[in-house]
Parts: sequence; structure tokens; C-alpha cells
Amino acid sequence: MAGNGEKITRHQELAISALIQHSTISSAAKAIGISEATLRRWKKLPGFAVAYSKARRELVTDTIAMLQRAGHAAMATLVTIMTSATASASARAGAARTILELGLRERPVGLHIAAPTNTARISKGLAQVIKATMRGDISPEEAKQVASVFRTALDAAAMAELEKRLAALEEQGGKRRDGFSGADAYDEEAA
Repeated sequence: MAGNGEKITRHQELAISALIQHSTISSAAKAIGISEATLRRWKKLPGFAVAYSKARRELVTDTIAMLQRAGHAAMATLVTIMTSATASASARAGAARTILELGLRERPVGLHIAAPTNTARISKGLAQVIKATMRGDISPEEAKQVASVFRTALDAAAMAELEKRLAALEEQGGKRRDGFSGADAYDEEAA
């Protein structure tokens, strides 16, 4: 393995493998016959850190692929149980319930809405959410969650407008419409 232009030793490759297989640094170090301090020092080396990160990413990618393959088999098993004439009624009902629960879990909402950066976009976005809900593209619960994003954006837009108005008032410095400031009026009374 090489990382960031730096080669790592065969023993360091074994250390990476041990780190992935063991839940603690101590047990990983013990498994390959080195001290915990050595393994901690290696983890700080740029080449080792890059190779270790790469190995962990590959492990995650492989695990996700395995879960996806297993997911198909698991779903096929659930469908087989659900439709089996020989399975008990409770087993069929349990399989059906599991299938429905999996189908109703959160999923990414496929809406293409402009970023809610001003009130016009917020209104347009909310209209798109309502239409998508009416078409059945998203569930009412998903619409509620997406709408909460727009509500937050609306609150932020209102706050920005309030700050803008406050800044304008502060810039006027308390001047009255007749051109006199409050201080001018006070000075006239004192004179």
C-alpha cells in the first residue's frame, strides 16, 4: 500500500488490517505483536493515515454492497413467507408488516426546488410542495418536513428584513420628518 507518496511497510499493512478487525487499538496492537504506543505513533504518520482511511472507506463500500445484496434476499424471503400457504397466519402478518414498514421508511424526497433565499422563492417552493403532495409524489408527512424547511427560511428572511429596517432607522440617527433631530429639539428648548 502507498499513501500520499509514502510507502508503508508490510508490518504497517498488517496493523491496518488489525485495526479494522479489532475494536480497540490495544487489541489490534497485541494481535500483530507490537506495542500500543507504536501503533498510535504509526496512526499519526501521513502515509499510514492515508492507507488506513482508504482501507476503512473500502470496508464501508463493501459493507454497503453486501447489505444491498442481502436486502434483496431478505425481501424475497419476506415475500415468500407472506405469500406462503403453509406459513402460520402470524408469520404471514409479520412478514407483511415488515414489508410495509420498510416501504414507509424515510426516503429522499425527489423535489427540485430553488433554494428558498427570498419570499418569492419560498412561496413558489411551498406551492411546488403542495402540488407534489396532491400528485402523490410525496406523502403528507414528507410535505410537512419539507415545509418546515421553508418555514425556517421564511423566519430567516423576516429576520433579515427586520435587521435591514433597523439598520436604516439607525442610519437616520433618529432624525424627525421635519429635518430636526431629537437633539436639535432639545437644544431649542434649552435656549
